Amino acid sequence: MQREEEQSTLSRPSTGHIRQRKNGLWEGQYIYKKERRSIYCKTQEEVSRQLEEIIASIKKGNYIRPNQHTLFSWLMEWLHSYAKPSLRPSTFTNYEIHIERYFSTELGRVKLKNVSTRMLQNFFNEKLVSGRADKKPGGLSPKTLKNIKYMLHVALDCAYYDNLISSNPVNGVRLPVPDGPEQRVLRPEEKEQICAHAATIHTFAAQGVIILLTCGLRRGELLGLQWQDVDLEHGIIKIRHTLSRLKKFDVSKTAYPYIQLDTYAPETNRTAIYLGPVKTKKAARTIYLPMRATEAFLAIHMLNTEFAEGKLDFNPHNLVFCTEEGHPFEAKVLEDGFQKILAELHLKSVNIHATRHTFATEALQKATDIITVSEILGHTKPSTTLDMYGHIFDDRKRALMAQM
Repeated sequence: MQREEEQSTLSRPSTGHIRQRKNGLWEGQYIYKKERRSIYCKTQEEVSRQLEEIIASIKKGNYIRPNQHTLFSWLMEWLHSYAKPSLRPSTFTNYEIHIERYFSTELGRVKLKNVSTRMLQNFFNEKLVSGRADKKPGGLSPKTLKNIKYMLHVALDCAYYDNLISSNPVNGVRLPVPDGPEQRVLRPEEKEQICAHAATIHTFAAQGVIILLTCGLRRGELLGLQWQDVDLEHGIIKIRHTLSRLKKFDVSKTAYPYIQLDTYAPETNRTAIYLGPVKTKKAARTIYLPMRATEAFLAIHMLNTEFAEGKLDFNPHNLVFCTEEGHPFEAKVLEDGFQKILAELHLKSVNIHATRHTFATEALQKATDIITVSEILGHTKPSTTLDMYGHIFDDRKRALMAQM
């Protein structure tokens, strides 16, 4: 006997089934991929209409699972439920910042199913010319735009495979080409001036600048060096770690064996310093030291010895770069030291990442084997090196064509 509070209707569109629940709402049930699913409406007519549309979309192959997600709410769910277990903590932090900064906006409030390629193309076009986090004039860097696009592509692909959207709107987006100048690299004479001047300054920052310019390391790789990674007798260093300041996370619940250092390092309420594995397998590499770099490491070792004298538990993680108290060296201090050297030499300011671009440019101009240069830089594959520095070969192309 049918219960009074829940009655079936005579309407059964195709494979669907409709009934009224005890709270007065009408429920429409249907089968998708052998799974029973439900929708709820205030009237029988509305649930019948929606059920017929769902069944028709299943038959046509463009079914979208009913959902109330906005673009912002989906990106946050994707980040925490789908992406977090497989992301490096630093990547997770960057994605979280991007989502909170750029999608807790009018665009982020758009229903997920209504997000279009045009909306996203307009977003990237706008961010090319404005929207810097520091409120300064100008737009986001090409690298930042590329990272945001990749994040959106993966997140919306996940929504597509979860039947929340009928297609991925990022597929049609084209990143705009910036009009501004490319990253400046230091001229050979500028590099020589910097190295010579830095050699006379007995600080970690100055000696670190020499190593960056002569070895092409990433900033985090330099600061993540431990003395067991340095073999000055044979003139090599092994790149195995990177040091970063990140939003705090529980190191016991990450797939990466990060070592939490905030038990003694300077910290804020939200961030701490972490020592973790390098970015990729290719980034774990051996670097053969040129003489200038070897001399810089010797100078750093002398500073370490001076700072450690008479101090118990000094520099417990055996870091090459540390403060006088034995705490991890902050990236900002390294950047400030570089800027001070540029100012003292009256050279045009450029950020410290230019040291890596300078090394790569010089190496490619001197070497014919791009694979070797790519391995020294720690790129995942040689094509990455070509994509970033292919323009350096213009002079060689010109000379070749002149001979043809």
